[in-house]
Amino acid sequence: MKYHERLGLEREPFSSSPDPEFLYYSKQHIACLQELEIAVRLKRGLNLVIGDIGTGKTTLCRRFVRNMSQNRNMAVNLLLDPGFASPRAFLRVLCAQFCGELPDSRLSVWSLKEMIKKALLRQGMREERTVVLIIDEGQKMPPECLEILRELLNYETNDAKLLQIIIFAQRELEPVVESMPNLLDRVNFYHRLKPLGFQEMREMVRYRVAQAAARDSFAPELFTWGAFLAIHRATGGYPRKVVRLCHKCLLQMLIAGKTRVTRGIVRGCLREERQLRPRRLAWFAGVAVSLLLVGSLAAIRWVPEVRSFVPALESALASVPGMGDSFASSSPEGGAWDEAPGQDVPDPTDAQGGGALEPFVPSAELPEVFGALHLARGESLSEAVRSVYGTFDRGLLDEVLRLNPHVSEPDRVPAAAMLRFPLVSPRDGMLPRQLYWVRLDSAASLEKAHARLRQYTFFDLRLRLLPEYTQVGGLRFQVVLERPSLEEDRARQLFETLPLALQKDADIYRPARETVSLGQVDSVVLETLAQSRDGEG
Repeated sequence: MKYHERLGLEREPFSSSPDPEFLYYSKQHIACLQELEIAVRLKRGLNLVIGDIGTGKTTLCRRFVRNMSQNRNMAVNLLLDPGFASPRAFLRVLCAQFCGELPDSRLSVWSLKEMIKKALLRQGMREERTVVLIIDEGQKMPPECLEILRELLNYETNDAKLLQIIIFAQRELEPVVESMPNLLDRVNFYHRLKPLGFQEMREMVRYRVAQAAARDSFAPELFTWGAFLAIHRATGGYPRKVVRLCHKCLLQMLIAGKTRVTRGIVRGCLREERQLRPRRLAWFAGVAVSLLLVGSLAAIRWVPEVRSFVPALESALASVPGMGDSFASSSPEGGAWDEAPGQDVPDPTDAQGGGALEPFVPSAELPEVFGALHLARGESLSEAVRSVYGTFDRGLLDEVLRLNPHVSEPDRVPAAAMLRFPLVSPRDGMLPRQLYWVRLDSAASLEKAHARLRQYTFFDLRLRLLPEYTQVGGLRFQVVLERPSLEEDRARQLFETLPLALQKDADIYRPARETVSLGQVDSVVLETLAQSRDGEG
């Protein structure tokens, strides 16, 4: 029996292999994946991800390769060992990846470049595919090979690069790139991976255990709080060191006949590696600081006079590395000390079912105009009307034309023209407040909301704007998925279908009771309400 089976796990939780299934999505990893995906879809060229040894570059690389490979319009090429002896050897490997066969060894460097150029033109122009070259261990690349990449970035159309390059490398690559200003100037995205803080390291360990557990079963708590503290102190939060040490600790735990890894087990493993010397004085000092912190937090929680000192205490803790997240996570009930102002709290008096359309009651407080915006190149006025109001019909178009007398032909609106959009009362009634929406973004002005909606078109999503009005906040525009839900669980399922890069900032949104919904009811909403009535019947 394998050791992880004795723990009730299906797989080894702390394998040294870079399995993308075990990648923990910390804030920096989510941001990095999101930026890389956007850069590739926009065809911006060269992107660098730099990090120390063991910060998770290879696992992040494999995760990104898997994400991109799911799109048939992406031609993903992975290069694992770029330590080539000459530019010719590098070009021959690139030819093999882009052309599908290894070229003749007698071809000149110029001929190899021409083969690559033709392959990129064929895939990028004729086949309309995005060619991506992902290089791991980029610090092994000599300057001559980096110069080859710079030359390949010159292959482009009028509006996009034909080759998208992502390099994952250790910090040794930084001085090399900085010594090549022509290459450095072409870097679109430059991300430096950092070690994990204590809270993220703890969540990473628990996430890997949960991934290794059997489906539909609870993941066991295998590490005590003291063990986590000792692991973070010994590893500095570097994922590779954390994984290796956790693996050894689990083996030692089983040998000792224990059910959880304790601080003593961690220290025993570290002594074997000669990475730790007994430091009793430091341990007692740590205990004293921990007790002082616990007492302070208890006083803040239950003594009203002390709560006034919370801002000062937060500032002091924020100046200590790694303590900001710990302070935030120790608030009562796992949340903030008080509810954030303006937070949407479901109103218990709202009806929970039915989702009937509510009549719209005009008010003198409502503005007459939603706002103004510029049409993007290639965007028609009818598309803009549908984006702003959530649906399109001739009546809405006439209302917009009436407010913009300078537009004589709706189908030929110059891209630079400024268009104003009137507030049109919802004709079929207000959108029900019981609807749950998957919200991607929010903005206080129409132009900003419309610009953000356009940014998400790269992800092939059906979106709309939800114009809303409150007496306190005025007009606001929510960028949401086109299809709402009458049940939060169903909305959560739609949320999980979003690309991973978008889930970081998205949420489930339900309008507050005092919100006046100004969006038009479209066929998708009517279909959702009809399905609800059919279900009740």
